[in-house]
Amino acid sequence: MSTTKAQEEEEEITTESKLFYYYLSFFIIVATFCLAQLVNPWVNLVQFSGAAADALCGISWILLLPAPALLQGLAGLLFYPAVIPDHAPPIEDQLEKEKNERPAVLSSRAPFILFFRIVTRGNNPKLVLANCKTAIAVLERSGLAASRWKVEVVTDNKIDLSEAPSVDQLVVPSDYNPPGGCKYKARALNYAAAASRARAHDWIVHLDEETRFEEETVRHIFAHCMQQEILLASGKTSFPSIGQGVIYYNKGGIENYLTALADTIRVADDYAKFRLQYKLFRLPLIGMHGSFVVCCNKLEQQVGWDWGMVGSITEDTYFAMKLAGQGVRFDWVGGKMFEQSPFSVNDFGKQRARWFSGLWLCVLTDSLPLWQRAYLGSHLVSWTVCPLLTFVTWLNLLTIFPRSSTFVYLMSFIFSIPFWSYSLGFVLGFDPSQFKHGRLEWVLMFLAHISLIPVYTLMESYGVMRGLCDRKTYTGFHIVKKE
Repeated sequence: MSTTKAQEEEEEITTESKLFYYYLSFFIIVATFCLAQLVNPWVNLVQFSGAAADALCGISWILLLPAPALLQGLAGLLFYPAVIPDHAPPIEDQLEKEKNERPAVLSSRAPFILFFRIVTRGNNPKLVLANCKTAIAVLERSGLAASRWKVEVVTDNKIDLSEAPSVDQLVVPSDYNPPGGCKYKARALNYAAAASRARAHDWIVHLDEETRFEEETVRHIFAHCMQQEILLASGKTSFPSIGQGVIYYNKGGIENYLTALADTIRVADDYAKFRLQYKLFRLPLIGMHGSFVVCCNKLEQQVGWDWGMVGSITEDTYFAMKLAGQGVRFDWVGGKMFEQSPFSVNDFGKQRARWFSGLWLCVLTDSLPLWQRAYLGSHLVSWTVCPLLTFVTWLNLLTIFPRSSTFVYLMSFIFSIPFWSYSLGFVLGFDPSQFKHGRLEWVLMFLAHISLIPVYTLMESYGVMRGLCDRKTYTGFHIVKKE
């Protein structure tokens, strides 16, 4: 048997094992939640009867509100298993394919260039410089010629990048005031769309100032861009699709264990809700992240980012919904990018509050298609009542009142979904090699992580309460500490 054949069979066995344990873990979690009700239905400290019990029973059905969002995430995890990695051909093979399959209409045009665009206020110059150097090193190792990529920094305040002379730095003028009145990151992006050296057919890879990536990610990005260019030139699509992939957190080190563990849900959500919307529907149904966005520069030049305050708080989602309304489609891009969690619980709450407020601005504006706003709004409702859901959950746990078995088992199933998501997010996001004491510390950390899930719900509720009570979150743009 050849080495290649043996490797393929070994990989197939490994994949089958991963899938088996992947689906088994969900079954075990659901079964555990349901069996727990048979052994000890609830932890009961107070007993109610009569009208009070009826009222509590009715209120408890509000716990079904997050079901649509949770079921969308579950569908994504079941249909597109997170443990099966995407594969991209080597750059050399892709370049050969580009040479052979590139339509004749493109023969007179220079090949596209990937612009890795880092957007920053310039308040963390050491971090930006370090990430520029890292990005350049990764791109040089990727096998992609230097003529096919460029690292670009868009900043409000000039940064000393003399140690990375190949980086293009675009400093947004202090007196730059777009006519639409956009602010913050949207303002910087709008300036970059006009000031960058990127041509219309080049591609922009959007990054935050701490975002890092690996060679495999470059291969996936290049494959996406090349495929879209060929489809567009051959007339098989009217617009090049926008790509987005998964973002992992704290691979470079953990600053705050509580926020790092709470952010594991974001990894699971990327593989669940976001991958489902991109692969199955090809639409940003619940929005789009602001980093690991792969967009043809032509789209950014045509649509821009100047959409006033409504498009300045969660500029990524507004931009995506605007383009989707014009017929642009979205795709999932393989590979991984890496970022950091907020350094404090307060920053964690402020970050969530900005997302919450910005998404509601997108839902309430009449400048976006109604069907998009309605779908996003249906998901935001469950997020909005998160504090109430947390209260009702504890009310159910600590009191006695009549409940139907249907309600109990339905709640057990619904609540097992975020439990599984947090578990998957940890397993996917953290490796034993990250910890000083290896696998033992990893296992102990996982057990602590599971026990802290109720705390994470309180942290998420804190963010929602800030968004509901602080009007400044609808006009301000809080940037979490990253250095």
